[in-house]
Amino acid sequence: MKRINEAQLQILEALNTYRFLSVGQMISLGISKTKYSISKNTSVLLAGKKPLLAFADFGTFPSIGRLPRLYYLTKHGAEWLAEAFGVDAEDINHPKGVKIFTREYFHRVATINLHISARKFTDSIKGMEFDFYHTYFEHTGANHTRNPNTPKRQALTRITLQDRTFIPDVIFSLHAPDGVQWMFTAEIYRNHTTKRTYQQLEHHIQSLAESGISKAYQYPRAVRVLMVCEELGAMKALQKRIAEDPKFKPFEAFILFKTTDDISRNFPAGWQSFTGQIMNAFEVPRY
Repeated sequence: MKRINEAQLQILEALNTYRFLSVGQMISLGISKTKYSISKNTSVLLAGKKPLLAFADFGTFPSIGRLPRLYYLTKHGAEWLAEAFGVDAEDINHPKGVKIFTREYFHRVATINLHISARKFTDSIKGMEFDFYHTYFEHTGANHTRNPNTPKRQALTRITLQDRTFIPDVIFSLHAPDGVQWMFTAEIYRNHTTKRTYQQLEHHIQSLAESGISKAYQYPRAVRVLMVCEELGAMKALQKRIAEDPKFKPFEAFILFKTTDDISRNFPAGWQSFTGQIMNAFEVPRY
């Protein structure tokens, strides 16, 4: 079994939690304070005939430059961590095959940043526990199977409604210190084109009306929808459009808006409804 130091073990543990991470995200998690230290430790994990880590290189992006590579556990890394934890390798979160997803790069990174912010908040509260964090780019089932009892491959967050299916970006759950479960779904909004996000929100209010996500996860209450917006101006435009559509009005208390920067500073507080009402993510909605 390969010998590693504490920082290297923390990198493996973090990748088991978050699946993909950049050097900057590892720093934000407190694994190390400098890029040099992270790079030195990842180099050790990348070395050898059976490396514990691999990375995806996304090259350069117009007007931005070179994109940070994203690290992930290899199959051998998952097996190493499973042996260290005394669990089955299938219990370790590692991708079974990685394709370069340049067009989705920023969107996926944003889902990971939300995960980091949510877990940092959970870790800061004594007695609060994080249950799970499911994303649209994780899958369940098999690509090819002749066994009719084996589910076909589909997104982990795929939800079936009465007349359609839809795939939220994120669904996650945690338990508060008083034992109450809180479940959220989230959408990442990165651009100024509201059409796709607006349609996704239409699916969410249908899901709220039918208890689609709640039934799928056996959650006893309505799920809060978190709209994570990259820019304040784009967020305001989306809020305005939704506020002008009367079919959203009954669901105002369940659709919350916030910018990415605000989430990283304070996860639970300072969310807004689409009319601008300030709300806490854990505030019980008033019907």
